Amino acid sequence: MQVRGGFHIRKDGQWHRYREAVPFDVKVYAEGPQIRVMLTSLSGRFSEGDYWYNHQYLTATAHLSLTITKHTGSTQEVDITTSPLECTGSASPYIHTLPSGDICTDVSIGTCEITLNGEEAYTIGPVTATSYPWTLHGVVSVTPEGTGEASVTPRTATYGQQVTFRALNTNPEYWRFTRWQSGEISPTYTVTVYADYSDTAIFADATKIIDFYIAASIDPDTQDIIFFIKTEYNRTDNPATVRFNLRYFYQDQTLTMPVEQVVPCNGTELRFSPGDKATNLDAITDIDITVPAGFTKGDVTADII
Repeated sequence: MQVRGGFHIRKDGQWHRYREAVPFDVKVYAEGPQIRVMLTSLSGRFSEGDYWYNHQYLTATAHLSLTITKHTGSTQEVDITTSPLECTGSASPYIHTLPSGDICTDVSIGTCEITLNGEEAYTIGPVTATSYPWTLHGVVSVTPEGTGEASVTPRTATYGQQVTFRALNTNPEYWRFTRWQSGEISPTYTVTVYADYSDTAIFADATKIIDFYIAASIDPDTQDIIFFIKTEYNRTDNPATVRFNLRYFYQDQTLTMPVEQVVPCNGTELRFSPGDKATNLDAITDIDITVPAGFTKGDVTADII
């Protein structure tokens, strides 16, 4: 009821003057080609059925003086007046679109004023205003689902920040990372982001991929060179042909030994010694492997031990 002296409410059989100061919270987000304003009225009385008041009759307008930082590094002063926003106790959004070509990466608030529209029973209470830089969001996935793991760090970034994508073989005997949907082929890669970012790690059936391990060492008693060759998993009893060169030292000479060996592809380690002696081993080089028909050569690890 409106009577002389202002708005009143009747409670417990008594009339009380009703004049509430409404606090507001304003959040301003830089979002690339636009600026988003979220206005929230914080009064606990803004819900249907409380006293006599219907919140649909009260709206508020925010007047903001901002300094925006563009993607070029330059700054610009921008004034924004929102449309009337409902005071429902929930955040009410307003979108300000920048001129074509302008990209806002950060924003700071100079001044923030609130104007109430509607019921005179309410006045402006405390106003808090906070600004936020443009936050980019990362998404990563795996295909086929469940065949491996993938991650991106950080999951949220700012404009121009570097993020790292990683793919992990969790079941390498059966599934193997092959590439990223973006075209990257390394399991781990880093990229600078200027928008929301995503990628998909693609895994393939690994049962037709044969990985090899090659090692060379010296017998400490005889100085004989010893080779060890095996496949990492049991793929097939059909053999592969492994060729490589071993560079080594003996009696102050640098020597190179060509090696060619037929190796079973069933995970069995093949150990052999050609009879050559060495005082030191340098490197295994020029590796060439022919795998059985229907299979693909996978990772090859070569060690001097």
